[in-house]
Formats: sequence, structure tokens, C-alpha cells
Amino acid sequence: LVRHGQSTYNEAIAGPGSWDEPQMYDAALTELGKSQAKGLGIELSKVPKDALWITSPLTRAMETCIIGRRAGLEVKAARMKEKAAMGTPSAQGETVKENIENAANTPDASSGPFDVEKAYQEWTQKLVIRADLTEKLCCTGDIGRPKRSLEKDFPELALAISRIPAERWWWDCEHRPNDAELQQFNSHEPRN
Repeated sequence: LVRHGQSTYNEAIAGPGSWDEPQMYDAALTELGKSQAKGLGIELSKVPKDALWITSPLTRAMETCIIGRRAGLEVKAARMKEKAAMGTPSAQGETVKENIENAANTPDASSGPFDVEKAYQEWTQKLVIRADLTEKLCCTGDIGRPKRSLEKDFPELALAISRIPAERWWWDCEHRPNDAELQQFNSHEPRN
């Protein structure tokens, strides 16, 4: 379980006099937040390749998930490259636990060199975005955006975003436009 990295909203309310509502909707990660997500690489490289990855449809959570997953895959690729350069078979010199983890986390050596981009693309097809993983809706930082906005900003997650039931995510209809797009905090209710 991973919480998102520092968001622009978190940063805005962190300093002195920060009790004022910063009016930031569906906040993205700060540079520190992106660095925090990338820092997850070593731990996330240990996650089994067939694990179920689930994220919230809030931008900060999806960014943390994407950056963390890519960092984990890069760690795996570097580990495999290092072993190949040393001419060490994967099981030699490892503890039983490391041997089991590597078998569960990396493709067969017979399938050729580990391709980070291919593994990332395969992962995006299996990622699950759960609309019920939201905040408590007490400030603008808790308000998400409609699916069409997310599809535009996260094209690589189009399949996962398309699976979010329309009626289960942020309302966006003629009689009640989306707060994040209007940049107004008009409601504590995300659904129709």
C-alpha cells in the first residue's frame, strides 16, 4: 500500500498561515512528490509481476503509481543488466528469498533482455483504477476531474480509465458542471 507523493495542494497548506483554502483541484505531484514516487523503485521492483495494481483516479495517485511502477521496472532492468555483466546466473550467490523474489518478479532469461517499455505497456493494460478510492471531500484538493480530462492527461492509462463507470466518478453534466473544471468549490458530493 502506497500513499501518493507530495501534491501541490499538500505543499500549499504546509507552511505558516496555510489554513486558507488554496483552491487547487485534483492536485498534481510537486517535484518532491515525483522524487518520492521514483524513490519507491527499489521496493516496487520486488512486487510480483502478476500482482494486481490498483489506484485512485485522483491525479496525484495516478502519477505516483505511474512513476513508481516505471522506477521499479528500471531497477529490475538495472539488476538484470548487472547480473548479465558479471556473468552470474540468477540463482548463484543469492539467498533462497532473493532467488524466489527474482523468479516471481522478472521474466525468463530465455525471453531475451528485459524491456522496460514493453513491461510498462503490459502493466498499463492490467492496472485497475477504482473510483471508490477517493478523499473525504472537505476541500478543493479532494475534488477529482471527469474521465474525459483524465483520458487526455493520461493517454497511456486510457483502458483503465475507460473502465471507470461514468456514474461512479465525478459528476459532469449540463445542469451541474464539474467543480474542478469550473475552479469553484460548490459541492461536497462527487456523484449525480
